[in-house]
Amino acid sequence: MSSTTRTLVTILLALLVAWWWTLDRRAVGAAGPSRWRPLADGGRGSLEGRLLLDEGQSVGDVTLNLAYEPVAGDSSFRHELVVSANGRFGADPLPACRARLEVGVHLGETPVLVVDDLLVPPGGPCSDPRLDPLDLRGRVHRFAFRVLDHTGAPVPRATLGWRPAAADGDGPPYSRWKVFEGEQAVVCEADAVDVLVLTPGGRTEELLGVVGDQAIHLHEGWPVRIALPPGVDPGEGTLELGVRVRRGALDPRIDRESSPGGRVHRDPLLAAFVDGEAEVVVPRLGPYLLEWRVARRGGGWRSLDRRRHPIEVGPHTYRERLAPPFPQEAYRAALAAAH
Repeated sequence: MSSTTRTLVTILLALLVAWWWTLDRRAVGAAGPSRWRPLADGGRGSLEGRLLLDEGQSVGDVTLNLAYEPVAGDSSFRHELVVSANGRFGADPLPACRARLEVGVHLGETPVLVVDDLLVPPGGPCSDPRLDPLDLRGRVHRFAFRVLDHTGAPVPRATLGWRPAAADGDGPPYSRWKVFEGEQAVVCEADAVDVLVLTPGGRTEELLGVVGDQAIHLHEGWPVRIALPPGVDPGEGTLELGVRVRRGALDPRIDRESSPGGRVHRDPLLAAFVDGEAEVVVPRLGPYLLEWRVARRGGGWRSLDRRRHPIEVGPHTYRERLAPPFPQEAYRAALAAAH
């Protein structure tokens, strides 16, 4: 065998050994602490502690993630610790190492609490006093919500969005959603939350700055009254006048990427004029588009001029009669064609 061939074989064997060693280390890390095998001569240790929460909170409301380096300078291994009903948690065995414990909740990506520089000694448990107890009292808050219709009955398949309460309600779009029936709990670090409720029927309700458990009562709807301009009387001819109202711009409160989509009501609503007024009950507050409609007596409705007029529905809109621009010329043309 030539010297060149021997050199190539030596290099290939070295690469094979290095690949096998790296693969074996990755497999050990993926297996978790219960199947950990020492990667160095540091020995094994363990970690345990006790979690304290406020009364009424559950250990299932928080997650404990342990990150550690089996070999100094190596990639961190990470796994979630199991917490018993009485708040005890632990990991055994662990490599003797320095570790970091992160406490998280269901809302928000940043940890509620980080316990850094934990020493896991060989042959014994980590005795860091910060772990027994790991006190989260006053740092994690739990809110329970029930959604009821206007009769007081629970709303099936309600969708709840939430975020930490923002000053003046000017917060980021809602991006965390939960579909539920009965009661839904929200856990977060903030001591107050904003919530937005959507229903399959399109009704919505938003509560800002909620600081405790809450029953959310949905309105049956929000009435919108439309007035005919003076001198327009559809009763004199063979035509009926009406309005069609449908949702306008996308709701800026809802994050598009996480939106519940089809649960948001978008069907148009139609109402005919009676005694110079038409009333449409919309399922939610916000922007809408209004279109004038016309129909022969007993016939189907069609657009009068194909234009859509923006209107804004607020909590007190029902107190006034809206008067969007009326297409007089198009109406006269429709009357002439009907005779």
